[in-house]
Amino acid sequence: AGIYGSYGSLYMERCLISGNIAGEVEIAEPVTEEIVLGRGGGIYLTAIVAEIADSTITNNDASASGGGIFFTDVSEEPSIVRNCLIVRNEAGRDGGGISVNWYAKPIITNCTVADNKATGEFGTLGDSGFGGGMYCSYHSNTVVTNSIFWDNFAFSSGGQINLGTGFEFDPRPSTLDIAYSTIDGVLEETGIHVDNGCELIGQYDTFDPLFESVGSSFEGRYYLDPTSPCVDAGSGSASGYYVDAGQLEPLLSEPVHVQLSRGYTTQTDYLFDTETVDIGYHYPMVFAGICGLCDVDPNSIEGSPDEPDYIAGDGMINLADFAKFALNWGMADCGTGNGWCDGTDVTVDTLVNSYDLFVFTNCWLEKDEEAPGYATRSDNEEDGDRPQLVWLEEPNSIDAYTEPGNGPPYEIRMSVKPVFDNWTGDGVEYYFCSKYDNAYYNIDMDRTDPANDKYDPTVSDPNYWMTDPSYDEENWQPDSWDIDTWDVALVGRDYTVRARERRSTGIRNITASAESKGSIFGKEYNPPDDGQWLAEYGPDMDGDGELDLITDGRPMLASQTQNSVTMTAMTVVDYDINGEPYTSATYEGGKQRVMYIFERKRNGISEAEHSTDGTDIEDIYGPTWTDTDLLENETYTYTVHTEDRPYGNVGGWSESVAVTIGIIDSELPEPNPAEFADPHPDTYLRRGYDLVLGFYDYIEAVIATDAPNPPGIGVWYQFEIDGAIQQWQISETLLREVSRNSVNTYRVRYRDNFIENVTGWSDPVTTIPIPSG
Repeated sequence: AGIYGSYGSLYMERCLISGNIAGEVEIAEPVTEEIVLGRGGGIYLTAIVAEIADSTITNNDASASGGGIFFTDVSEEPSIVRNCLIVRNEAGRDGGGISVNWYAKPIITNCTVADNKATGEFGTLGDSGFGGGMYCSYHSNTVVTNSIFWDNFAFSSGGQINLGTGFEFDPRPSTLDIAYSTIDGVLEETGIHVDNGCELIGQYDTFDPLFESVGSSFEGRYYLDPTSPCVDAGSGSASGYYVDAGQLEPLLSEPVHVQLSRGYTTQTDYLFDTETVDIGYHYPMVFAGICGLCDVDPNSIEGSPDEPDYIAGDGMINLADFAKFALNWGMADCGTGNGWCDGTDVTVDTLVNSYDLFVFTNCWLEKDEEAPGYATRSDNEEDGDRPQLVWLEEPNSIDAYTEPGNGPPYEIRMSVKPVFDNWTGDGVEYYFCSKYDNAYYNIDMDRTDPANDKYDPTVSDPNYWMTDPSYDEENWQPDSWDIDTWDVALVGRDYTVRARERRSTGIRNITASAESKGSIFGKEYNPPDDGQWLAEYGPDMDGDGELDLITDGRPMLASQTQNSVTMTAMTVVDYDINGEPYTSATYEGGKQRVMYIFERKRNGISEAEHSTDGTDIEDIYGPTWTDTDLLENETYTYTVHTEDRPYGNVGGWSESVAVTIGIIDSELPEPNPAEFADPHPDTYLRRGYDLVLGFYDYIEAVIATDAPNPPGIGVWYQFEIDGAIQQWQISETLLREVSRNSVNTYRVRYRDNFIENVTGWSDPVTTIPIPSG
């Protein structure tokens, strides 16, 4: 192996591990011969706490396992591999890029693992060649975040990752926790293979990272196209996020901080990684923020007692900066502890030498003339315009006035997407202001004092005053968020914000204002739950192992009458400003909070929104709606969503349900009114006696017809016995036990399959006792 680490701890940064081989070694013993397998072509780590950062591991080979890195054995804490390029390594059995074994617990973050191979050349054919990118087995636990596994190859399974159990007859399952990463392939052969008993935690994507090449070296093939979906797709801020052990044990004693903004890039346009961290390896940039790195003016020092929030530099490269370089010339112990020799180690290689001087001379007399901004321009920005800030959280109320116990002061919260400056990095400050009654104030000012009003009606640009930072230095702030407060509810204000470099002196370029956005104190912005159809479940009566649906609110044919459909939505919950359910379903004296809005489409075309709107306010908010006057042979599709009152926050739509209206039948069965048939020949006025039944009444109706069906088909019969109406039945006869001396009166009527098509009642017939004798 190129590096062998055992026990203790190891820290590696900005290293190139290349061209190493771990082959088989035969050891002659007095009695037997032992073959030591080739593992860890680039790096072999056993029972050690290691941190490998900003390094390239390439063109290494292991005859058995771990062409790039081999992890094994228990360590006090997880090892960390962060921002590493692990490419073009090979292993004969497993883990072309990385192999994790025997209780090892590494954390891999912001790495690109690509073009590695598990060739299958070691061992038995078919029992070799696992995990081209990474192999995890033997009770190992691995965490992967913000990483790319792409174009790796495995002869047998798990082209990108193989999550295995090790020995076939002594399985030891492993665990992989993966998030914010993209994995090549969705099939086990090309993507991730998971053995029985192993646990794959988390989620990952399979989008193409759109690699682009820079330069002629193979290691330069893994830059990202600026349109890559890996850009801004990671788990935290590029200016600093923390790595932990996810759901696995043991946890880190303290999270590891990762910073990949200033001095790094993933893209072919060499832009800094700003905002959300990009997925994959970040190339260190010697010329990242090139002139800003040289701005080391000693007259403005970061963290000085009187101005602790300001950064070093004045936005100009001149003699003051050169003097600082001269003072540190020849230093050879630069690092994070001394601020990379007070910033004069521009190339971050621990030395202040001719390489740093080369960068410095290329920036001689340059000035910072660009305001902070984003990696890409907004659609409404023209070349040469000052960057415009973009709202991350538009101004919105964070206190509700309608619930008991809530009251002044009312608050409005807002934030913008943090900007990045090519000179000062994330050394940026912000100024939030509000407009009310043609007056402009910083939101931290006393608005009862007219002297704080910065509005001048004679100037066409009402935000003109923000181009002169001298008027109100104290209210610039490093935070990209702010909260405004006021004592009166339902007062509205408009807000905007600008940004500039956070310098104590020198050049401070100011951005354009964010688009003005308004909000209202005491207004709640949380929507109710999404619309959904009513569904109630009962016991499992059919024995299929699932609860039976006993109430179905979806619009279906079963609920269809002739030309109308009835549907019922689930009663939903609305939420207050704190995200908690309202304690009452009503407001302002009994008005319902939630309205249910139904939409229908006929043959795929939206016709109208139909709410349960009416003259009776109690009916406006009911979750049941009947759609009427539907056309035959047409298909109607229904959805429902919710909206709260009085704020108008809209919930999501339910699933759509289609109903096809058949031929509408308005014809009644014949004869109408219904009729009884002639008395049965074996009865006495329809009453008889049977040895089994005893005395009985036998009633028979005329068989009805319902065009175009044949007689008796599609017809239902309903009998009335002594004024009591019976259930509908499909038989035209009625047979029932009676007492010998009872007197009973019967009527009958018909309907067809549409419950509204009902005939009139027949004339009554009466059965009388059978005479004795």
